[in-house]
Amino acid sequence: MKATSNTILLGIALLCLSTLVWGDAYLVDPVVQKAKPRETVDAGRIMPGESVEIIFNKNSGYGKNVDWTQARIQNTHNEEGFITQDSGVGTDSLITKIQTNLLTPEGVYDFPLEMIGNNDELLNETYILRVTVQKNLVNASLIANQLSGGVNEPSTFTVLLVNDSSASTKIEVIPALPQIWAKSQIVNMTPHSFKEVSLNVTPRFAGPKTFDIRITKENSETISNLKGTIVANPTLKDRYGAGLYGFPFFTISLVANYLANAFVSFLL
Repeated sequence: MKATSNTILLGIALLCLSTLVWGDAYLVDPVVQKAKPRETVDAGRIMPGESVEIIFNKNSGYGKNVDWTQARIQNTHNEEGFITQDSGVGTDSLITKIQTNLLTPEGVYDFPLEMIGNNDELLNETYILRVTVQKNLVNASLIANQLSGGVNEPSTFTVLLVNDSSASTKIEVIPALPQIWAKSQIVNMTPHSFKEVSLNVTPRFAGPKTFDIRITKENSETISNLKGTIVANPTLKDRYGAGLYGFPFFTISLVANYLANAFVSFLL
């Protein structure tokens, strides 16, 4: 009779265990990745001073209603300037966050990650969440370094920005020119993206002009310094407005030409 009771209890225990499952972690942003328990989830690279939202799907891969309820990050790198944030409980997307500061050293950092299941069907599981801190993940270049155009006519420089970071960032393109020539541009960059920025430059006098284009982050950190050259050709009005244009000497015989050119310049 005792053996029969033990068999029944063992059967009940096995039945209870059989209803519990071990789930997988599904990282959906900033990169897409699936990991089994105790495996590494690599969220990619960020720069010092950046923060990144790391979003997991609540789905554990074991069917409807067998979901994760929360994602928790254990901050084992507080001394390096990291701040971590757990996700909310019971939300559709489990949004965690890792933040660095400008003094965070470059390197590879692993954090214990715990996915919390519902106690009825899904066991809690642990994983390794990896983040790499690296400088110079945003790059900038000019499609063409030199353009030609007319005085008071806009020419468009194209700045190519590439963001290899897993974090979103705000970039400012600042030309070292008077505002009547060109204005700064602010661009929002999503993770792992590139964007072409149009920079209109309107020269106000004829001739070549070389200028700097400074690329900075929202914290005023300079990412890159580019150089562009605009060559402004004089307009027809400029040519006629110069009284001695084309004439090496001024003589009485040229007075008529001088006056005619000046008159035409007012008409243009």
